[in-house]
Amino acid sequence: MGITIDKINNPTTLGNLSINTTVIDTEGKIINQGVVIFKLDGRTIATVDVVNGSANMTYTLPSEITAGNYTVDVIFTDKYYSNSTANATTSITRSTISDVVIPDTIIKTQQNTTIENITLTDINGQPLSGKSDIEVYVDGKVVLEDIIVDGKVNFTLKTDTLYQGNYTITIKVKENGLYAEKILTSNLTVINRNVNIKINTQNTHTHGKLPISAVVRDDDGNLVKNGSVIVKINGQTIRDEDGNAIKYKVVDGIVMGIYQLPNSMSARNYNITFVYSNKGYNRGEETSTFTVEKTNVSNINITSITVKPEQNTTIRAMVYD
Repeated sequence: MGITIDKINNPTTLGNLSINTTVIDTEGKIINQGVVIFKLDGRTIATVDVVNGSANMTYTLPSEITAGNYTVDVIFTDKYYSNSTANATTSITRSTISDVVIPDTIIKTQQNTTIENITLTDINGQPLSGKSDIEVYVDGKVVLEDIIVDGKVNFTLKTDTLYQGNYTITIKVKENGLYAEKILTSNLTVINRNVNIKINTQNTHTHGKLPISAVVRDDDGNLVKNGSVIVKINGQTIRDEDGNAIKYKVVDGIVMGIYQLPNSMSARNYNITFVYSNKGYNRGEETSTFTVEKTNVSNINITSITVKPEQNTTIRAMVYD
């Protein structure tokens, strides 16, 4: 008599291991009693009654049984028959992680990227089991190494140093004892921020100095840390003595400076325009007005003089503002 293994499959991790056996006596007749003990690498996984010469079982593999080759032992035992044993080998392969759509993301410059509320599953639709190591790349550069648990994806990528452009996010789920490596991709678009400029205008007088003052914020209301502005008066960029455009630095959102008006600027109303530029921001422009007033002249004092008739006289005077 004896037991034989008729069929054994090669399952994937967390899948089902199926084994079919036949039990007959020494005359080749089927046995209809006793039990068959099924073992996987020495670990009992099932005990099945023999019915009409057969004992079959299906065993769902737990997460602690990882990919690899395993020995299967089947042992027939009964109080009226001698024990009989057969064995075979099964190969358990890693499960495949299903494709999942990672939503494309659009962010502003100086902003990090959050990917959340995504659950990775195997090809049977079951969430991943246990811990999985991941690496996340932005255009081929590693920006995050992390561990996800039970397939739940929730993390923030440091992307606040990226400039305007299109980028590819690649998530690599590393191979482990249960799952084969999986690569997932998504698109990241970074757009420039807009700026709002508030000009603090002050009037001045001819031949005087014009205060240059403004506050620069981004479209979220945050003070812009750096960059520069050029200033235009009636559409003409103000320049230094060498003809170069004067650039006023933005420091923590504040623009401060003094511009000496040229002698050619007469008393009247003028438009003043601030133009902001910096990498990571769209060009920002704002216009206001200011007035150049006439400079007051102080009293002119002339010392009394005496002249004779028919005699020319020269009068000299100093005029001060």
